[in-house]
Amino acid sequence: MMMETAVYTREFLYIYDKIKAGDMGRIQYMRCAHYQDMENWPEYWAGFPPLMHPTHAVAPCLLIAEKRPVKVFGVGSGKIRQELTEKYNCPFAFESAFILLEDSDICIEMERYLFEVARAYTECFHIYGSKQSFEWQQIEEEKPVLFNFEKDDGKWGLPVTSTRFDPPDYAERLPKEIQKFTKSFEFTDDRTGSTYLAGGGHGGSHPHLANEFIRSIIEKRPSAIDQITSAYWTGVGICAHMSAMAGGQIIDVPHFEEY
Repeated sequence: MMMETAVYTREFLYIYDKIKAGDMGRIQYMRCAHYQDMENWPEYWAGFPPLMHPTHAVAPCLLIAEKRPVKVFGVGSGKIRQELTEKYNCPFAFESAFILLEDSDICIEMERYLFEVARAYTECFHIYGSKQSFEWQQIEEEKPVLFNFEKDDGKWGLPVTSTRFDPPDYAERLPKEIQKFTKSFEFTDDRTGSTYLAGGGHGGSHPHLANEFIRSIIEKRPSAIDQITSAYWTGVGICAHMSAMAGGQIIDVPHFEEY
């Protein structure tokens, strides 16, 4: 199992339930991004090609689509300094891509940067539907937004309302022994007496990931994020980077089930 946090956050679980219930209507388009400055991180990250590490961005969209990514068109933008470029031979500050899906009319837009872009951290996805749309908060301290079509009033363009909301916690889906780990709490180590904050990381996803992994072993079944799923979520970004390095050449995503 790949322990991908993005598909167990409160925001994702809430939107995934709404889509399954039909509340958002027909999905028309999806966008995703992972923005994170990685200056002064461990040396092996220096100059790393942005879309070679795509899963925090693209995983929610691919899980919602439930379709295999088949082709990608990637582009690079901007430049990072020479000493960063040299290690991985990638000059781009930003990489973006469009992902085409098998037997689907939905397109996914994906973005990523790691260096020399003045923007605060976010791992986000946006879903645009025929009835409702969802946008991740622009600043992490804010709340996400739901857009809703209202009754046709005969004017040009249907009226749309926007509502910021707090996604519910989904601790009740977990065994009671680990429910508290969806939120931060003060933990005291009995052995050392030290106290620190535990739990709540990555939108409350960590205990959900642990529970799914253990349940898949106990139930002798593939995990929700098995090796084939992981290959697609990772491979689509690698192919997007290859496309960007080739000047926007369309790249076929391998059919990983065949390997």
